[in-house]
Amino acid sequence: MSYQKASDDMNNLLNSTDIATLFLDNDLCVRRFTNQTTNIIKLIPGDAGRPFTDLVTSLDYPNFVENINKVLDTLIFHEEQVSCKDGRWFIVRIMPYKTRDNRIDGVVIIFTDITERKGLEERALDKALSDLQVQFNIQAEELRLAQEELKKRNKMDLIRKRI
Repeated sequence: MSYQKASDDMNNLLNSTDIATLFLDNDLCVRRFTNQTTNIIKLIPGDAGRPFTDLVTSLDYPNFVENINKVLDTLIFHEEQVSCKDGRWFIVRIMPYKTRDNRIDGVVIIFTDITERKGLEERALDKALSDLQVQFNIQAEELRLAQEELKKRNKMDLIRKRI
């Protein structure tokens, strides 16, 4: 199989997964990316070979480059949840790129959209907070009533002792 055919197969496979993936070499230059990545990082086909640090991203991820370098240094993957300026959320997973002969030749970065999950989590937290507030208000009212009842009983006890 020709190199071009294998490359075309790989591009078709990667783009058919609907997963945003970015490949960088050891110098942090763009090697390849899936079409979905262009929704997160401003990339065009001509950006292959361009330094990653020159690219514009909508991610609110100030230590992105630092984490990429850390993965290259330690060979231990890094994963964290990152927001975008437009309200989207992603799990960004940075992994060493290993060659067939087990050499490290850059990183693979996968962006998994978790915006819907974050929305569900936020709604669940809002509901839990609301439920706790209702419980707190009920208990506060019960405590107030119990204190009033105790005051009444204490007054009655004082009156009985005087009689």
